[in-house]
Amino acid sequence: MRNTSTLDRIIRILISLVLFQLAFFWLSGGWQIVGFTVGVIALATAALGVCPLYRLVGIRTDRADARPLGRIGILASTLLFVVLLVAGSYASDFFTRKRFVKDFNAMNTSYKQTLFSTGQNDRTQAVANYDQLVVAYAGFQAKYTSYHPYAIKSDTQFDGDLAQVAQTIAGTNTIVHNTINAARIARAAFVMY
Repeated sequence: MRNTSTLDRIIRILISLVLFQLAFFWLSGGWQIVGFTVGVIALATAALGVCPLYRLVGIRTDRADARPLGRIGILASTLLFVVLLVAGSYASDFFTRKRFVKDFNAMNTSYKQTLFSTGQNDRTQAVANYDQLVVAYAGFQAKYTSYHPYAIKSDTQFDGDLAQVAQTIAGTNTIVHNTINAARIARAAFVMY
């Protein structure tokens, strides 16, 4: 027997949509599974009109004298759902891509500065920039090893590329720290895309 009102059901559908978008675009690992699971539960209870938790607690949001939603209410609800689906998906794709590029550029700046300093034979600055690169790349690698935003989900080589770049950075440690004229060697060793 139904125990949720039409408004309650619409809210559950919208919550499930938000949870699906969060899980698909923003979350990873266990949180992604939780997001999808709670979204499916919210969608199922909305479709059935029955909330088992309401039954346990003895709550009912539907009323016997409630008016049906009507065509305008159904149209408005459908329009809201479509707008949230399209706008939420577009915004999530845009902002996860932007966040990834921002993180990549922050890490890549240290790489470029290391190359520039070695090219200028400024060993002190090259070592300082290299040390910043090591820290920045470790943070980048830790974040994007477990989290793959939508922009790079289909890149099957991404994890391998992360590992290869880490090896390249580690392999140039001696060159940057011990060679005064390391520009030619560093340029050949640092292969970043």
